[in-house]
Amino acid sequence: MRNICFCADHAIRDRFEGLPPKALINATSALRPRKASNDTVTYTTLIVLRELGQRARNLREETNRLNALLRPLINDTAPELLAVYRVGIDTAAKLLIAAGDNPERRHSEAAWAHLCGVARSRRRRARPLGTGSTAAGTARRTRRSTPSC
Repeated sequence: MRNICFCADHAIRDRFEGLPPKALINATSALRPRKASNDTVTYTTLIVLRELGQRARNLREETNRLNALLRPLINDTAPELLAVYRVGIDTAAKLLIAAGDNPERRHSEAAWAHLCGVARSRRRRARPLGTGSTAAGTARRTRRSTPSC
């Protein structure tokens, strides 16, 4: 929404500039644009801002409803999990789902990290190419023949 406001006409930009996120969502979702005679661009911009504001407001309300449903379930299952710094309801729910469905895969801390998708990836090191050409880099390596005497 901020990018749309930034690129919009001065009147729209000045109206929404500097608003905190919650106020921006409330202001844009309450818009009631009226089509002016020749100003299709402003009308369309206000319509888009209203739709995005309503979508953001609806998503926030849905998140609040789901969090209210999940919090008692998490507190019953693992109350200490929500006390961990930076672990919210959604993160705690994901961890509990991963742990509950796969108990046989939790044999080590590394296995648990892989299961949760936070393990370091093991990437193969690329071989340095002898020349700058792709053909030389992808060509099949052959054994060197030893000179016969």
